Amino acid sequence: MKARCVISISLVGAALLSAACNRTRNDREDNVMAAPGRDQPRSTDASAAVSPGPGNQPSTPGATGPTGNAEPSGGTGAASDLSDAQIFAVADAANAGEVDQATLARLKAHAGSVKTFASGMITDHGAAKKKGRELSKELGIPAQSSAFSAGLERDSESIMSDLRRAEGDAFDRVYMQTQVKEHQQVLKMIDDQLLPQADAPKLKDLLTDMRTTVQKHLDHAQAVLSELGSKSHL
Repeated sequence: MKARCVISISLVGAALLSAACNRTRNDREDNVMAAPGRDQPRSTDASAAVSPGPGNQPSTPGATGPTGNAEPSGGTGAASDLSDAQIFAVADAANAGEVDQATLARLKAHAGSVKTFASGMITDHGAAKKKGRELSKELGIPAQSSAFSAGLERDSESIMSDLRRAEGDAFDRVYMQTQVKEHQQVLKMIDDQLLPQADAPKLKDLLTDMRTTVQKHLDHAQAVLSELGSKSHL
């Protein structure tokens, strides 16, 4: 009886020992499979792949906006784009301002050279203003005011206020300094904005002629101003 118990206990112990060994071996294999650096099986689940839908599209340079046009990246903007009608108004404002200032200068200037210059401004810019209005009518493109032409009109009014306050030799210097600056600005305006944006060929011709006249006026104004500077040091 005692021998049977011993045999039974021995068999149970051997079974437990075998189970423990199997569990230890399985644990080691699991650890090896999970160790870093080991190749893991790839998932074949289709739901794990992300397709580039509308919300996942990569951003690319030159992407178009909602309307299909390329988004602006900080260009000049529509405010600086002028139609032919608006260009006519800009040219008219520039010519009108020169005529007004020259008319006052011919009355108040002391130096003969300044009076002569002012008379030339009245003649040339008066003719340019008339020609521009005639061409506008011929082409059927009425002048249209814009922020640009309105700004020129305000600048001219400000200059007129300064000229009205100036007297004597100071008036001559202020007027001629203003003329040099204004004609430099008009040349840049024609080159950078008016000519590049004009569409009608005859309007381009008008602006080209205007540019030639403005350049001559600038050269004349610089000469007169230099003469006034020389006389002030005598």
